[in-house]
Amino acid sequence: HQFRVSPNPTTGKLRIDLFHVQNESLDGTLFDITGRKLQAFTGLTDLTEIDLSNYPAGIYNLVISSHGRHFGNCKIVKQ
Repeated sequence: HQFRVSPNPTTGKLRIDLFHVQNESLDGTLFDITGRKLQAFTGLTDLTEIDLSNYPAGIYNLVISSHGRHFGNCKIVKQ
């Protein structure tokens, strides 16, 4: 990964640490386990916090992209 997500598993707030990001516009998309798009995040910086407390417990997939190019993805466990 070119980023780290913590804490994982999480009960709510999630911190995304992006590495090697310099003047690059990154976006994130959160999907549920079935692949349904739940939320989009734009303008991610090298350190971003997102709140998942409104989502039920389960497994989610966070996909990070830059100008439509895949940057990385991560499985997130919400407790």
